[in-house]
Amino acid sequence: LYDRILSDHPDHPDALHLRGIIAYQKGNLELSVRLIREAIRIHPDAAGYHVSLGAALRGQGKLDAAQDCYQKALGLDPRNFEAFFNMGNILLGQHRVMESLEYNRKALEIRPGDADVHNAIGNALNTLGKTEEALTFYKTALRIRPGFAQAHNNIGVVLREKGNLQEALTYFERALEANPGYAQAHMNAGLVLNLMGRGDAALARYRMALRLTPEFLEAHINMGNTLRDLGRMEEACASYRSALGIRPDSIEAHINLGNTLNDLGRFEDSRACFETALKIDPQAAQARRCLVESLLNQNRLEEAERACRIWIDFIPDDPHVHIQIAEIRKAQGLFDAAESEYRKALEKDPESASVYVRLGNLLIDSGRFEDGDQCYQEAFRRNGNPVEKIQGMLRVPAISGSEGFISKVRERVSENIHRLSQERILVDEPDWKTGSTNFYMAYHGVNDCAVQKKIAAFYMGACPSLVCNLLAHRHQRTDGNRIRIGIVSRFLHHHTIGKLTLGIVRHLCRKKFHVTLFRFPGRIDSMSRAMDAAADAVVTLPNRLNPARHEIAAHAPDILLYTDIGMDTLTYFLAFSRLAP
Repeated sequence: LYDRILSDHPDHPDALHLRGIIAYQKGNLELSVRLIREAIRIHPDAAGYHVSLGAALRGQGKLDAAQDCYQKALGLDPRNFEAFFNMGNILLGQHRVMESLEYNRKALEIRPGDADVHNAIGNALNTLGKTEEALTFYKTALRIRPGFAQAHNNIGVVLREKGNLQEALTYFERALEANPGYAQAHMNAGLVLNLMGRGDAALARYRMALRLTPEFLEAHINMGNTLRDLGRMEEACASYRSALGIRPDSIEAHINLGNTLNDLGRFEDSRACFETALKIDPQAAQARRCLVESLLNQNRLEEAERACRIWIDFIPDDPHVHIQIAEIRKAQGLFDAAESEYRKALEKDPESASVYVRLGNLLIDSGRFEDGDQCYQEAFRRNGNPVEKIQGMLRVPAISGSEGFISKVRERVSENIHRLSQERILVDEPDWKTGSTNFYMAYHGVNDCAVQKKIAAFYMGACPSLVCNLLAHRHQRTDGNRIRIGIVSRFLHHHTIGKLTLGIVRHLCRKKFHVTLFRFPGRIDSMSRAMDAAADAVVTLPNRLNPARHEIAAHAPDILLYTDIGMDTLTYFLAFSRLAP
């Protein structure tokens, strides 16, 4: 129709404008811009034309030109809702949050019943950390438009950040009821499911998001993260590489791929990933931190220190570089120098609870118990997290210099168990968070039975879900009368535990026994390969308590052997569950 009009009246401004809008809707942005500009040439005082041109230019990524169009529209029509609203959205995308709020509030004055503008103001407030105000605007948007998928999704995001995972998942499901093709909501539901320990369900959501939007970078990255949590390391690497195929300059994908390769013991490949990230952005502090941590884990202290010096040159105010230098000094046995570096980190970030925890650990290990406890209290004041309190009050130094020192350590732990029990602390999932299992008490040459029972009783009270009987979930056995033995450890490689266990795996009579190794993602070496070859089955467990114990139970072991209870936090807490008869 408009083409016929324009063939007879090529200077008809409304026909040019409306034909330009159709071109915009079909994705032909170049034609859209050309037609609408021609309409503006003929009729420069039409505010709506400038708004439409702004939308087309924004679609081309020409944000400054789009903003100029919206400003011209507002000069012609100071109450143009679309101009205020679109300006607000562009400014929010440019992280100019306060300006975005100003424009969207003016849009709201013009149309107080518009659900989109309520949602947009909620987004800006959430970016500012004003989550309660953001929720108010999102919920108002839903009252205006109950089937508003984006508002449901945004409420879910806020609730996820607050830790209200089940409620967040409910809102993501509501978003998908309103719009089943909403890829972002599928991905966000996957993130929550992963946090809930439901990794396989999370993967299904990511796959749905990717079926809807194959180039969805975040979904590829988050799928990789979940696969890594589940111990499926090669698949995780593939997901990160898919992300890099979409955006080769994604620093997050390079870093996550590097960390996964590091877990696999492919250190040079891992280092190449971190160095690629740093070529893209020399200011990428996380890439520098991961590079140094990888070198530390390999005990390459001189290289780690050189990397820290380069880090300081690029990012002199980053407190994390001092944390890493402190870790190097600890590895060198230079505790005073390590303390100095932690205190430098606190000078740059006085509110860092994690630095206080690290400093507390160092001081406790040095025998300065009161100073260490004070650091844990400082951490607790800053983040209100009782985990640091548990970690500090139950920490035992690795090395004790005298029998008197041993007595003080044990008295302190016994007293603190009583105090913690009185406080009735609750922890959702303690496996990675408490950081210590009191394994070093075994070095004291004293009977630990009573104190370890007290510690275990405290954990069962603080986290009742630790006590879990999964025998009812056992699968039907398919291998006749052989007794199924499962061996669980993080150290089934070139390590004392590996050396002690390899012979057992090799020489158990296979007529009587079926042997399954339950290992975790990480180091691969000649001994780990030898153990895998000697076993009947090898299962890589996820680094999460609940998925790990369900994975073990699914393999129906008759006997479960923990080779080293206490040397690793996750296997220590796994042992609280009944996973074999």
